[in-house]
Amino acid sequence: MRTCFVSSRGPVKIEQRLHSTSRGEYLAEAFGHLDLFQHIDFGSIADLIAQCELVHVNPQTTLLAEGLSNRAVYQIISGRVEVKLHHADYGPNLILESGACVGELSILGQHPVSADVIALEQTRLLMINEETLWALVQGCHQFACNLLEVMAGRLRDSNARLRRSVHAEQQALRAARIDALTGLYNRRWLDEVLPSELERCVTDELPLGLVLIDIDNFKDLNDRHGHLVGDEVLRIVGLRLANAVREIGMAVRFGGEEFAMVLPGLDLPSAAAAAEACRELYATSRLATSAGPLSITVSAGVSTARGSVTAHALLTQADQALYLAKHQGRNQVCCAPPS
Repeated sequence: MRTCFVSSRGPVKIEQRLHSTSRGEYLAEAFGHLDLFQHIDFGSIADLIAQCELVHVNPQTTLLAEGLSNRAVYQIISGRVEVKLHHADYGPNLILESGACVGELSILGQHPVSADVIALEQTRLLMINEETLWALVQGCHQFACNLLEVMAGRLRDSNARLRRSVHAEQQALRAARIDALTGLYNRRWLDEVLPSELERCVTDELPLGLVLIDIDNFKDLNDRHGHLVGDEVLRIVGLRLANAVREIGMAVRFGGEEFAMVLPGLDLPSAAAAAEACRELYATSRLATSAGPLSITVSAGVSTARGSVTAHALLTQADQALYLAKHQGRNQVCCAPPS
């Protein structure tokens, strides 16, 4: 890609195309559709416009280059240009067509050009140098208003793109922390949040309960009914778990057929009681699936912390308690000694 501010044909002074008897009419017909010249009395600014230049650029020619200085505003008379943003945060590139202008922000802000402007096709532009631009602003009220409107449009577009970027970032962050199958928080969320929950409970002098729950014999269920039915079971278990802890804590899909409950403020007996209520719920009611009503049981391991305990230690204790519940025959709740 080459950088070139005028084509090989060179700029053409507007005054070369004006006739003394029809200057206003010619200018209105040629440039009246451009953003900066809406509702302009061209007779009053003909001498200034006559000093501007017509520029022709070929496809893939860089009109403005990011980081370089700029001393002109370009109004697109015909053709199209692409404003190529190098930062993905700002979304897709802008395409500007006949009537639009580029370069005004770098002049008004006295900053280097913020993006490449590249011709997408044979493009014809009116080049207004910096001196002429300020003369038009000072000598023509309507031109000054049009320039303000162009800048306001740029600001509105930037704000809209920023909102879309922030929304997309928030959606991406949410997706990274939500399990797609069950809609529960995932292991990544737990790893990020559990240390801060522990710290908050230490500050408030409260215990923190943690329950790990595992669906018993889940591999056998998958083998008998298939993975799609297994996914249905996981979704139902996740939904029931979320409803069960809605008022007292947070539900997490820990991984595979394992789930977790984070229970701020609950000591070991209270956390064990919450785990037992969940165990009993699954043991006494069937799950409605496409393979028909299915019965499942779960095992749970409970740990609690009061005071300075690491998230890793709390998880390890809950996992050891869960292993004990499995080893002792499943469908039961086991507790680790309180830390």
